[in-house]
Amino acid sequence: MVEARGSSKDETGDQPFSWPWYVRGLAVAYVLSLMAGPVGFVVMAAVSVFRIARHGLGGGAALTLAVAVACPLLCAAFRAWFRNWGRRRWPDA
Repeated sequence: MVEARGSSKDETGDQPFSWPWYVRGLAVAYVLSLMAGPVGFVVMAAVSVFRIARHGLGGGAALTLAVAVACPLLCAAFRAWFRNWGRRRWPDA
């Protein structure tokens, strides 16, 4: 019993579930946020250190320091929101 290539049925005989494009995009953003948080923190902290060394706390250095701290926190908040949103929309998946 050989199954035809390119068949759109899975082993149970049902059609596989196709996720909408916006959900796929959010899933990609979820995975990218795993790296964006720490990388964003390191990059913005380096920029902040450079600005503080050159200009002191004035000139936006405090803002870049706040962004450095907020970057991993916002990425973690996005991941938590996406998990909860997905569980509400597709509880059986």
